[in-house]
Amino acid sequence: DHGLQPLLHRIAHGLKGLLTLALAIAALAPGGVLADEWERHPLLDARWRLSIGGFFQTTDSELSVSRPDSNKPKPRIDFEEALGLSQHDTRISGHVYWKFGKKWSVALQYLDREATASAALAKDLDWEGDTIPAGLTATGGVSNEVYRLFFGRTFSQGSNHEFGAGLGAHWLEIGAFIEGEFFLDEESLGFERRNVSAGAPLPNVGAWYTYAFSNRWAATVRADYFSASFNEYSGGLTNMAAGIQFQAWRNVAFGLDYNYLSLDVDVDADDWIGSADFVRKGPFAHLTLSW
Repeated sequence: DHGLQPLLHRIAHGLKGLLTLALAIAALAPGGVLADEWERHPLLDARWRLSIGGFFQTTDSELSVSRPDSNKPKPRIDFEEALGLSQHDTRISGHVYWKFGKKWSVALQYLDREATASAALAKDLDWEGDTIPAGLTATGGVSNEVYRLFFGRTFSQGSNHEFGAGLGAHWLEIGAFIEGEFFLDEESLGFERRNVSAGAPLPNVGAWYTYAFSNRWAATVRADYFSASFNEYSGGLTNMAAGIQFQAWRNVAFGLDYNYLSLDVDVDADDWIGSADFVRKGPFAHLTLSW
């Protein structure tokens, strides 16, 4: 309940900003943008779509880091629980779509997050086999960027629906750090800052379905999935969204989606042996321009 009220406030504030922007665009646009009627919903016909808005995300971030010579997996650090990292965040997110030919399309999506916090530890924190004991203060943070590139082909379409599938990749940039006084066998190692980072593309398969209730209202669902070993990573990725869009004018629409992104991988890189588990979910309120 404590997190719901601020979330609803941020959504309302974001929608107000999108409405103001849309009205400004409509006022400056030529008469064609304000046309009252068009045959099909632009989600089915438009060659280009550009969506930008606020992602009101709830997050969960867990990582573990082991020494290269250690065969024992280390417990994951829940950054939100251990350090009081905020689970609620609002970020600007965008999506670009281009349909070329009758059946082919390409889409690009961007998401990011960066957060830090400090707290007195309720329990020991393990990093590469060294420990910051309970009771001491530690500072930590996480950052991640996600670029989604997807090539799709339409397999079924009609006057009010479209189904397609394709292949893509998520380029991931993951980082985390812990700062505090580390101990090994009760001997202080001093105040240190430890950090890890990794970046790589993860290929995925995906599909989508769009249904237009009218020339103004339409709904879309999509899902991407990856589960395999690829280079230094092994694990799974799920990226799903479901939403509805209202076409206020021919080239201007408002949309509200629910996005869910989950990454759970083991990392075996030169500078990071461990695991990462990120979940980002929440509503995405956006303004969409189409032409």
